[in-house]
Amino acid sequence: MAGGTENSLFEGVPPGVPVRDVLRLGGLAAGPGLLQVWLRSSGERAGAVDEVGLLAVDHDPGMRAYLVGNDVAVGRRAAAFRAVASESLEVTARLGGAAAEPWFAPAGESLVLELTAGGTGADGLVIEARRGAVGPTPDSSGILVQVPDDSGWITVGRLHPRQEFDEAAFACPGANRVRLQVLSDSWLRFAGILVRSAEAPAIKRSTLTSAMQAGGVDAKAAVSAEDLLSVPMVGPDTLSLEFEAPPPAEGKEREFFLVASATVASSKVAPPARLQPPAEASPVQFALERSWPNPAAGTATIRLAVPVAARVVVEVFDLQGRRMRRLADRDFSPGDHVLEWDGRDAEGLPVRAGVYLYRMQAGGHALERKLVVLGP
Repeated sequence: MAGGTENSLFEGVPPGVPVRDVLRLGGLAAGPGLLQVWLRSSGERAGAVDEVGLLAVDHDPGMRAYLVGNDVAVGRRAAAFRAVASESLEVTARLGGAAAEPWFAPAGESLVLELTAGGTGADGLVIEARRGAVGPTPDSSGILVQVPDDSGWITVGRLHPRQEFDEAAFACPGANRVRLQVLSDSWLRFAGILVRSAEAPAIKRSTLTSAMQAGGVDAKAAVSAEDLLSVPMVGPDTLSLEFEAPPPAEGKEREFFLVASATVASSKVAPPARLQPPAEASPVQFALERSWPNPAAGTATIRLAVPVAARVVVEVFDLQGRRMRRLADRDFSPGDHVLEWDGRDAEGLPVRAGVYLYRMQAGGHALERKLVVLGP
């Protein structure tokens, strides 16, 4: 949330997987000075925020900045030559950006775009959409972006629409026909061409001056960089951020993008059906895998690989180096093993919500990973 506008982050993210999201922010003043942004978690979702940044993108007037893959492109959008939905329904006018109402695309809808009249490929594709519903799993949600090849249609991107309308850009070099395969109910306001400019945008990072969690907890150090520190957020919760923006380039327009890294927890997504690899997949080295779920509100499962028979010690520590619990100190046979931590210390008491480290020592190797506990 920034300047009175609000939208969602981390749509379609499976639990326990670290991910980075980039959101265009409206309502922020373009000049230098302090800017305020709030991250809020609802009662339905929880997670751990690892890093937050604010990018200022300066470019020529009349243009717009888009994230295409890992690059920031500058350009403008133009309507597709033709857009046809299922049963040959013509929806070109509805998706050109000038329609009074957005077009509702139900799950299972298939939309084919002919980008240009001459059959030549476009620089890219822009979709402006918002979600109507969320599928039961990330794989059953969103919109697939597909282009034709000799064997049919191949997927080159996936859009997980946000809570409110937002634009997303995709590269589709050389393609004049694009198919949008709708997996979950969505509303579309635009689907057309990205006409890229030759301009290279000026991208500047704003300075994080303050980060405060609800209750007056200083979280600046935890979200300033991707490290061993994170800020657990259990809804409803709020992280208040303040950035100092650099001066804008003379004669340029400015847009802001929020960059956030986090690990999301959600009870709506089922855990993997198999926690161990097939028996024939013998480990070749000592390994300590990411725990699941992470963040954890109860018991966390920890997987480790032991290539040869060895004495293995697995312990949990807080960030001050105090040992909370020893999970294993015994001989392990070669193979993949699973341990569980119930979120309690050596005395059987629940640990406080926060970030913990779990460490494995075996065969002269020392491995360490991070685990976020959301509390009871």
